[in-house]
Amino acid sequence: MSDETMLKEEGVIKMYDADKGFGFIKPDSGELDVFMHVSQAQDREATFTRGQTVRYILTDGKNGRKSAAKIEIICG
Repeated sequence: MSDETMLKEEGVIKMYDADKGFGFIKPDSGELDVFMHVSQAQDREATFTRGQTVRYILTDGKNGRKSAAKIEIICG
């Protein structure tokens, strides 16, 4: 399945550590928090902060946790 046909999710950044480049997104769907890493930003110049609304593709991450890919800031 190509990126264009994959459904994108939305959520709010719950926690983000800029020094380490990772954090967690609280999905609008109410599912468990999703791991995020700065390397997965759509825009390499993006600056993530707590409270921003983001759109992303949900992927299988390490240790059975869900992870965000192709993250884009849509508000904040």
